[in-house]
Amino acid sequence: MRSLILFGIFCATIPAVLFKPYIGIYLWSWFGYMSPHRLTWGFTYDFPFAQIIALCTFAGLLFTKDRSAIPRNGLVAIWLAFILWMNITTVFAVDRDAALIEWERTMKIQLFSILTIVLINDQRKLKYLVWIIALSIGFYGLKGGIFAVASGAKYRVWGPPGSFIEDNNSIGLAFVMTVPLILFLAQTAEKRWQRFALALVAGLTVVSTLSTHSRGALLGVVAITLAWLQHKRRIMIGFVALLILAPFAFQMMPDNWKERMGTLQTYEQDSSAMGRIRAWRFAGELAMQRPIGAGFGAFSESNYRKYAPSVAAEIDAGDGRFQNAHSIYFSVLGEHGLPGLVLFLLLGFVTLRKCKRVESLSRAQGDDWSAGLAASVRIGLIGYAVCGAFLNLAYFDLFYHLVAIALILELLSKTGAPRISNIGEEEGKALQPSLGPIK
Repeated sequence: MRSLILFGIFCATIPAVLFKPYIGIYLWSWFGYMSPHRLTWGFTYDFPFAQIIALCTFAGLLFTKDRSAIPRNGLVAIWLAFILWMNITTVFAVDRDAALIEWERTMKIQLFSILTIVLINDQRKLKYLVWIIALSIGFYGLKGGIFAVASGAKYRVWGPPGSFIEDNNSIGLAFVMTVPLILFLAQTAEKRWQRFALALVAGLTVVSTLSTHSRGALLGVVAITLAWLQHKRRIMIGFVALLILAPFAFQMMPDNWKERMGTLQTYEQDSSAMGRIRAWRFAGELAMQRPIGAGFGAFSESNYRKYAPSVAAEIDAGDGRFQNAHSIYFSVLGEHGLPGLVLFLLLGFVTLRKCKRVESLSRAQGDDWSAGLAASVRIGLIGYAVCGAFLNLAYFDLFYHLVAIALILELLSKTGAPRISNIGEEEGKALQPSLGPIK
């Protein structure tokens, strides 16, 4: 039944993409983040939804006039340079066949993230996109939070099977980045029940994040909490409250959670943590010998033995596991060298600066909605920067989508596009997408 319902929704919606290709961005985001087909059985589980969405979106793009040009600014230049550099390192990859597999997936993500800037060109379209992203991941936050409360957080929360965020660490990172967006939607919702429901989803998503048993996600929750309090100018009150409440919250968690979080202090006794440190050492030695990196899939046993034999010897003497980087920074360093890492860091840093500027400019223009979204994107990026230091998601869709949203907000603030809060009824109808009215 689930398969038939999902396929029916897809078939009913996909023709609209040909006439309004921005709907293709919505569908791509829904299938990318929520992976509804992974919640079904039968033919839809492996049905090529993404390929069909992509083909229809590009077909619609050829004929639509409702699109914007890619902006010419420093952030876009850095982004395009990073994409170009990843293509260059793929050409010179140590294992090109293995690199091409990850290259294909990464380039699809980059392409649709840039298409987002082209097709999502007013606030109403952007509002729908934020709702889709937040609720797609928030669905698993709500589901996992209820499961955690019911089970006493004894078991780990996992993401949708076969997706980018399947394992507990990855879904934890996705939750950390999404909570600020859900809170933003809760603050800007017009109806009381919507605000209450979204606040509940945000709270349960935090519970779900802790219940992933991911140490990186725990640090990410702390980071976005402090960033949110700083944004609300309540940093001192909030910090004191955290110091008081944290011990009580810690005592309420199950023993297996406490033991795992306790390894943050005794990492040298934890095989997983030591495996990450060895992977980071390998990435550094690899980058010293190959300044352009080894390309996608760099963290293979053969590369360990070739470029870091001392690290490989330690692994042989230990658990024998040749791990991935488990860090967005060391992953990029090992795969794309120091130039790739510099471009990756610049991409994140300049986006943070742009969010701050957009926030100030939007508040000066009386556009609290854009200012609030810019702040939420900034806080989500801070969570990604902290949590990602211990997770292997350098090419995660949501990071690049947040970069795209920051660029869209800047374009709208500079062009003085009609705002959600003050457009007229007729003008609103002209801007309104076909997915239904905004209430």
